[in-house]
Amino acid sequence: MRKINKGIPFNDFTHYVEANQPTDWGQLPGNVSYDTRCYILINEQDGICGYTELCLSDNDSHIDHYVKRSIDSSKIFIWDNLIVASVDEDFGAKYKDNGYRIKANEYFEIFNPVVDHVEYYCYFLTNGEIYPRKNISPSTYVKMQRTIEVFNLNHPSLKSRRANVIQNVHNYFEGGIELKKIFIYLKDMGFHSVILQELKIIEETV
Repeated sequence: MRKINKGIPFNDFTHYVEANQPTDWGQLPGNVSYDTRCYILINEQDGICGYTELCLSDNDSHIDHYVKRSIDSSKIFIWDNLIVASVDEDFGAKYKDNGYRIKANEYFEIFNPVVDHVEYYCYFLTNGEIYPRKNISPSTYVKMQRTIEVFNLNHPSLKSRRANVIQNVHNYFEGGIELKKIFIYLKDMGFHSVILQELKIIEETV
C-alpha cells in the first residue's frame, strides 16, 4: 500500500454530481462510473490497486469507498473517499468490507492511503510477507499491523506474487540491468513499494 496523491476530480464525475445531486452510487450513469474508475486508476494510482498494489486493468477493478457507504453516506461522492481496487474477495477492498467487516470506529485504527504514506511504515521479506517496520513508534506499529489485518495483505496469493517480484528485481540486477532501469522494466507487475524497497536495499549494499 502506497500514498495515493488525489488530484482534481474527473470533470464528467463532478459535473454529473453537481447537476443531479445523486444520493446513491447506483444513480451514477455507467459510462461516468467507468470513465471515473479509469481516470483514478491511470492518473492517481499508476495502474495499481490502492490497497494491495496489484496491477489492474479496467475489467478487474472497481471503485471502492474507503469509508463504506453504509457507514457514512455523506462520503459517497467525496473524491478523496474513492479508491480503485481489485475485485478479489480474499484481500483488499472487498475483504475490508465483506470479510473483515470493518466498523465505523475501526477506521481510526488503520492507515488511509489517501492520507498516509503507508510505505514508510512497512517492509517486505523475501518470501513476500509484509510486516510493520521495527523502527517506528509502538502506536504506529500497531496501526500498521491492523492495516495488514483489515485488508488481509498477507494472503498467500499476495505473498507469492510479491516474492516473485522480489526475485525478478534481483534477477535483473544480477543480469547486469542498471538499477534505474529495473523499476521501469518491472512496474507493470505492480507492487511498486516492493520493487522500490529491493532497489534501495541493493543500492545500499553495492
